Amino acid sequence: MAMDLPDVSILQLDDPGPPSHSRGILNDVHEPYIPEDIAQATDDRDMVKLKHYARLLPYSIESNKKVQQLFEFILLRITQCVEAKDYDPGLQQWDSMVTYWSMLGYPIPKEKRKRLAILYYHICTTPGMPAHTLAPCAENLQTLLQSKKKLNVDDMRLPWKPIYNILSQDLFLKRRQFEIPPTSWYMCYLAEHTRRFYHPAAIDEMLKTFVPLINGTSLSRTLAAQYYMFTFLPLSHPQSYLPLTFRLWESVNSYMYDERMLQFLSRLAEMHIDPTVSDPRRIEQIPDDARTEDEGRPNWSKDDIKGMHNSRWMGLYQDVGIFSEREWNYIMCKCVASMEIPLADGGSLSTGTNADSQVTFELDRLPKPTWRIASLAQIIVYSMAPDGIPSPGSNVSTPFHTPSGSGTSTPLPHSNGHVNGHALGDYLSAPLGKGGHLKVQTYLAGSKALDSLAKMIASCEGFFHPTNSGSWTSDLSAFIKYIVYNFNKRWHAEQKPDCKTPTHRRLTRNMRRELVKSLRTVAFLAMWSQDNTTVSNIQSCLKSMSVMEPDLILHPILERAVPALEALVETQRTTASIKALGAIAPAIVCRDVYYAGAKHLLPILELLLPGIDLNDPYKTFCTTSFLTEVAQYIKFGELEDDLQQTVVSVDDGLKTSSKLEISSMPDGVEAGSEKGLTTEEEDAVLRDTCSNFADWVAAFLRRVILLFENLPEEGAAGGQTEVQLVDSVSGAFSQICVHLSDSLFDMVLNMVFDYASTNVRSNAVRAIHQLVECVANTDPVKTLEKFLPFCARNIETELDHGASSMRSTSLKSTPLPSDATLHWNLAILRGTMYNDGRAALKYKDTLIHLFKALLKKTLAKRGYSSSAKLVSSTLLTLTHTYPLENKFVNPDEWLSDEFRASHHKHWGRLYKHDEAKITWHVPNAEEIDFALEIFREVVEPALDTLEQLVEPGHTIDAIWRNDFCRYLNFVRHAFAGVPTLVKENITSDDIRETMKTSDILNETMEMIASIDPLNAGFALSDPADPRHQYITKLKKRFGAFLYKASNELRRQGEENTVDAVQMLIRSIRTYMMEYGDSRDSLYLQVQRYHSELNVTRQYAGQKAWPRAVWVRKARLHHAARLHWNSVERIRTTVENQLIDEVTEWSLWHYATVREYVVSLIAKSVLSSTNRFYRTSQTLLQNLCSCFDGVRRRSLPILYKALEPGNEDDRMKGALWTLNGDLFGKYAVKGEHWNDLELS
Repeated sequence: MAMDLPDVSILQLDDPGPPSHSRGILNDVHEPYIPEDIAQATDDRDMVKLKHYARLLPYSIESNKKVQQLFEFILLRITQCVEAKDYDPGLQQWDSMVTYWSMLGYPIPKEKRKRLAILYYHICTTPGMPAHTLAPCAENLQTLLQSKKKLNVDDMRLPWKPIYNILSQDLFLKRRQFEIPPTSWYMCYLAEHTRRFYHPAAIDEMLKTFVPLINGTSLSRTLAAQYYMFTFLPLSHPQSYLPLTFRLWESVNSYMYDERMLQFLSRLAEMHIDPTVSDPRRIEQIPDDARTEDEGRPNWSKDDIKGMHNSRWMGLYQDVGIFSEREWNYIMCKCVASMEIPLADGGSLSTGTNADSQVTFELDRLPKPTWRIASLAQIIVYSMAPDGIPSPGSNVSTPFHTPSGSGTSTPLPHSNGHVNGHALGDYLSAPLGKGGHLKVQTYLAGSKALDSLAKMIASCEGFFHPTNSGSWTSDLSAFIKYIVYNFNKRWHAEQKPDCKTPTHRRLTRNMRRELVKSLRTVAFLAMWSQDNTTVSNIQSCLKSMSVMEPDLILHPILERAVPALEALVETQRTTASIKALGAIAPAIVCRDVYYAGAKHLLPILELLLPGIDLNDPYKTFCTTSFLTEVAQYIKFGELEDDLQQTVVSVDDGLKTSSKLEISSMPDGVEAGSEKGLTTEEEDAVLRDTCSNFADWVAAFLRRVILLFENLPEEGAAGGQTEVQLVDSVSGAFSQICVHLSDSLFDMVLNMVFDYASTNVRSNAVRAIHQLVECVANTDPVKTLEKFLPFCARNIETELDHGASSMRSTSLKSTPLPSDATLHWNLAILRGTMYNDGRAALKYKDTLIHLFKALLKKTLAKRGYSSSAKLVSSTLLTLTHTYPLENKFVNPDEWLSDEFRASHHKHWGRLYKHDEAKITWHVPNAEEIDFALEIFREVVEPALDTLEQLVEPGHTIDAIWRNDFCRYLNFVRHAFAGVPTLVKENITSDDIRETMKTSDILNETMEMIASIDPLNAGFALSDPADPRHQYITKLKKRFGAFLYKASNELRRQGEENTVDAVQMLIRSIRTYMMEYGDSRDSLYLQVQRYHSELNVTRQYAGQKAWPRAVWVRKARLHHAARLHWNSVERIRTTVENQLIDEVTEWSLWHYATVREYVVSLIAKSVLSSTNRFYRTSQTLLQNLCSCFDGVRRRSLPILYKALEPGNEDDRMKGALWTLNGDLFGKYAVKGEHWNDLELS
């Protein structure tokens, strides 16, 4: 399939224009063609999202019509497999195709989604369905149903009885059933995700089924009945069973019961802030078309339910949220008990754990409920409403004493007007004057739930103090974290125009402010805790509160943190202060969060400079984390005066100094209540501080260089901590470099060059590589211009004087001190080859000459390894597709005059998905030609030499081994650098030929799943292109050499070939596995994307994100398309030969090589709930994930090694390989035994 690439060959990196054009930012980038059916999407939400994602990619994607036809074909095959009862392997194959297809981001039409979900549901509830078929179907069913907007009970209904019938029979096993199947867990998983599709008319039938199961003499049976009730009962209409559940709760003393009950109530509280959900008339409006034969529909009388027959349904609202006063008091009692605070009479609150010891093991097979702390926080937040009379305002953050309970002295009138016979009219009609009116019960911010929370926090305040910490401290800190998280989530949800919460029930600004005042004091106490879990919870809490009310949080944090940073006496207090500042970073730098916070940034940065400290790695980690968090939101640089803009003058009273002066608030004055500066005055102050960025950046870089200089020698005292330290400092410096102004970048580049050109330190080779990489990522043109001639000259000089001339091949060999200058310059040069291959075209003659010299003259392990990595980095930079920059604003905005004159107004800018613009590197013809020239001039001669080395007659000695390893290392790294240069051409004949030897046995060829390639940014996709043919032929030649070399080394079998064998096996892995997303692993991109979301998230349900998130999202979509093309690889004769060789090496008589095959070459894949995120333990298992038929081909060799008379080492290798999951499960099936010809 031809790929429609934009013509970027006409672009120049140094076109006339603003100076910033040299920073690698291209304005004239043609957007790829978007198919018409995607481009014209306006109404369909999913199609609009697809259009925006298509716009972010640098190449054209397939039309929705074409990809939907592919999906329809997959659905056809699934239907045929189900009709034929071909669940394994038929259904499992095509089910995995649904998973791969969904990674592409195309929408599933509602009708197809509905029908496929119903099909999966019935497959999962078929009695006797094996677990290995049930698991993937249940997972895909959950994926289809997880979006409440795409499917709801109006669209589809599902029966509840099939799941219950299977679960009830499987939960309590008879004692003679020694095997415990996972069926119960899967049924619970299904019920959890399908309950919202159970018809609410089935509630009475469910109660009729579940309530009789409650057995007061058996806690296990009671807990099982409770699980059935709280898992199957529809949440939409709890009017008939909610009082029952509270009565049962009061009669059972069990922590396990409490946790599931609290989870249930938290879901009810969140759902029923919308009163229309529980409207009884909805029951009759929903079609009742999903009943099984054994399911009835009893209709019990509902006359005792309040408001059941009202013409206008007002929801489930009662005294406090959806709970009565009595129920609310009971919940708050459970809240205190859940914290496990050591109260004087705490024994009466904590006996539930003793009762739970009677529970039998079957209950452990049920899914665990949500943590009670999170559930309690959710209940409290979603019960908040302006439902009472507000109490007078207070300037204190928390009450000095614990107020008395509501109504403990005198009966009080109730503001809701209908409880206990007291009406609001009693209050309004009371006579005026002294002694003539009743004492009125008031609540904090007019909210009963908030008032209860404030009283509880006030009563527990002492338990937050670090000197009174214990097991309860982490629970208390987590509790306030979840409180503010849920409050923030609900607050922003209620700001949306489609919010269904009644206006009179919504959160108010006064409630938000009083909540922060109530919680901040205890948060400030707990932030000094030495428990990492507590500190992490408080960080999250402070971040949410700083977004809610930044003026109440920022000033007190600065008041506490600045003295700790200035004194630098107590290390723990210093790191706690840095963490707290990192938590409230949005309030400091994001102008839309807190406009007045930015003026504090530079003084804080200056106080943090001593935090870069080699002797205190933990403090350095905290400091770099803060710097990374801040640097992704701002531009470091002075402001260019705009002549058309009137600049507010900064008078002497507003000018800032480098010292941050924070004074305590006077008594009785609340932080944030004082009169602040105007917007113009804040901008004027910030303008003045921006002029000091140059001094800070220079001081920071000097501090980083000082840290690198004092690193321990590699292989000596240095270890994992030092590696992590260098990574964290380099990560922060990279983020800073990306956001430097042109003048500051030139200053930094000169400082780095001055250091790199006048120093050589063997202990900082890795560090200097990362340091140069940071500046190259920002401006590759200037970086190469500065470093490449210098490094090339030094490298050639060192090679001419004998550097790296001492032959070695061992991974454990120590580099010679005399080679330090060579390694130093190689590391620098590798760092420059990091971004935008077009910048390297100017130096292609120099680079090719240098590669030839390195190939010929580097004989030591460290020398030729670094040289090969340099070749790989260069090829990857030339031929790969990747984003060119990662600034916090779009490239056109960064280059605009308005931004340069007032970038401080844009700090913390967030983008929606349709606003972000991304500049990609797409290899042009000149870059591809340069890459092919490297293969012709460097790689081919190396391959020629290797082929000569394995010809008969060569003596296997140290010189031969060294030549073999270093030449092969060059060739291996060269092919590893072009995973997306050539798109493999898979014909229908190739697919049919491969299917003949598939691992899937007893299956018709048409029913074996296969993948059609899609556009994914491959540089050469036309098989008729001579460049495509050249690189394909050369790679096949490389594979043929690997087979020949493997035969030769196995024939030798000598101990002095171990290093060569290890290099050979690495090369086989490169040949077989380096394709598509091998460098942009889909699973790694998923992890990084979610990590980016977690770091930058300000509240749940956020839609606008920093631009870096959208860049990461685009990389994820690109990796998904590469992964699609990598799922199915074709085995040719060369691949089959290499599979046989790898199998033989797994049986070799040297344990070091067997371990090498097992561990060193293993590719670890991230673990997740998705069944495809598995960990490959051996190269063979690795190959099984990419090539079909590997197990079928390898098993005869492994079985033969187990025959009597074979060497013990071969038997051990065979048993170890068969012990792997992929081989072991396949081997025990036995279906392939008839095909095996064992001698």
